[in-house]
Amino acid sequence: MRKRVAAGLVLGGAAIVAVVVGRLGGGPTRTAASTVTLVAVGDVLLDRGVARALASTTPQEALQAVAPVLRGADIAFCNLECPIVSKPDPLPKLHRFAASPDLASVLTHCGFDIVSLANNHTMDCGKQGLVETMNQLRQLGIAFCGAGVSESAAHSPTILTVNGLRVAFLAYSQFPPEGIVRLPGAPTVALLREGSLRAQISRARRRADVVVVSLHWGREFTSQPTAQQRQLANQAAAAGADLILGHHPHVLQPVELRERGSGRKAVVAYSLGNFMFDSRRPHSDETVILECELTSAGIRRARTYPVRIEGCLPKPASGAHPWTHNPVVAASAAR
Repeated sequence: MRKRVAAGLVLGGAAIVAVVVGRLGGGPTRTAASTVTLVAVGDVLLDRGVARALASTTPQEALQAVAPVLRGADIAFCNLECPIVSKPDPLPKLHRFAASPDLASVLTHCGFDIVSLANNHTMDCGKQGLVETMNQLRQLGIAFCGAGVSESAAHSPTILTVNGLRVAFLAYSQFPPEGIVRLPGAPTVALLREGSLRAQISRARRRADVVVVSLHWGREFTSQPTAQQRQLANQAAAAGADLILGHHPHVLQPVELRERGSGRKAVVAYSLGNFMFDSRRPHSDETVILECELTSAGIRRARTYPVRIEGCLPKPASGAHPWTHNPVVAASAAR
């Protein structure tokens, strides 16, 4: 049964106890009604090698090791790195993706409640492809952030209400879609603009208990964040972001704590790497599931569980439950 999450578009206590790396059995530990469990993963591609891998099995078999973890959380989030279109009409670019609607059910099987569309591939099939992707997600009952029928809609937060807790999601891409003439009133993804980032997060902060910001940023296949990533993370945290989720590098980058002037702290995952992807570059098959416990006072606890991508699909890195910790992504002190 799908988790019951109330979602809506909204226009514009205690700090974290610890970021720990732990052990996991069949899924996140169930918590009191005042606490919401959120899990977040990296890039999800439903084309190319992933599509071929899924064609030879069923979603139940392919994802049986990780789906219970995602479905066991109150909110599950990913970065969807492809449009979902029935008749692909891709733009003339070097790397272009298009997923069949038949494969979109994988997202519901995994239990994803919300996805980010703010990346450099969501518009690989143009504006109409983006519109169809949004419609496909609505039909599946999956919320999205970082895209809309207009620039204003794309920059508006999506708010999920779970157990009475309001969780706002914003998403931005540092990289404009190739081959697209962007107009304010046309379908688009939200682009990252330093000048307006803080104001948009601050507006979301006033309407929600917890603010999550997804950023498609950084350099591909680099294990450390750039100076610009660190600067943007500081700005987002200062504006009120509790959780910052990075995508695009396709490899893991550090998880850190960021101090906020309000006394709360922010968790920054500079890059969650891949989750369902066919990259063969070094370390691109090493990833994590990030689990956070959210309360009205912010993030109470955050921890990571290691995953390895085998044959384009995610599996527990240790090969069997309980999953053991991965020291590579242990939290480090904020710089």
